[in-house]
Amino acid sequence: FHLIDLYDEIEITRSSSIEVLSDIGPRGRSNLVYRALLHLSEKAGFTVGLKVRIGKKIPIGAGLGGGSSDCAFVLRAVRHFYPEVGEELVESTGVSMGADVPFFMMRRSSALARGKGDLLEPLKSGLGEPLLLYYPGFSVSTEKAYSLFGESDMTDVDEALDKAHRIADCVSRGSLRECLDYLENDFEKKLMGGLKELREASEFLWDLGARKVLLSGSGSALLGFFDTIPDIERSPEKGKLFAVRFLPDIDLNEKGL
Repeated sequence: FHLIDLYDEIEITRSSSIEVLSDIGPRGRSNLVYRALLHLSEKAGFTVGLKVRIGKKIPIGAGLGGGSSDCAFVLRAVRHFYPEVGEELVESTGVSMGADVPFFMMRRSSALARGKGDLLEPLKSGLGEPLLLYYPGFSVSTEKAYSLFGESDMTDVDEALDKAHRIADCVSRGSLRECLDYLENDFEKKLMGGLKELREASEFLWDLGARKVLLSGSGSALLGFFDTIPDIERSPEKGKLFAVRFLPDIDLNEKGL
């Protein structure tokens, strides 16, 4: 996991009930934030009432963890409004909400994840390079993406751990160029073959001179890594292009966030 500087905007106020409003995407009970607050309320024995307004900037269904990061942010804010809610309960709620949520709750810029994403080793990141993020204008269902995998498709555990530790070492030394030798995403093999639009989006970034193009999570967003971010003479026909940057090593606990 590594944070980039792309954010949603969230406004939270205390309320007598749970209310989640989002300008686009899932709302109300179908929203992950709502489900997290409902779960937390059931476990706490009282209504953890918050009114949450979400202004989406992170593309939905793009493999960028937008919904998970929103959920983590709101859960972190719960104890500000309800200090009587135990921290362990907040953290266990985050784990139950999905594989990405624990990372966003740990308040560090980078981490090596194992298990279902809940076994996290914080990394001291030296990365700060810019990159291009291309959202091709459509979403990929995470559930559908995972359903494409059988046991024979899984990367060997020892091989995966070796690559993960090499990447972690490169991240800590701030050597993005070296990282690119080890970065890969098993979802690409399954999704690229069946989605012409995803292949075209990847080709767009390669044509701009990318050193490497990588699918983010289970898609659909793609990350383009460049020696120098190029001047964009033509915009993609579909979707949206974002110029983003890796966030350098931070400990949000120290910043009180």
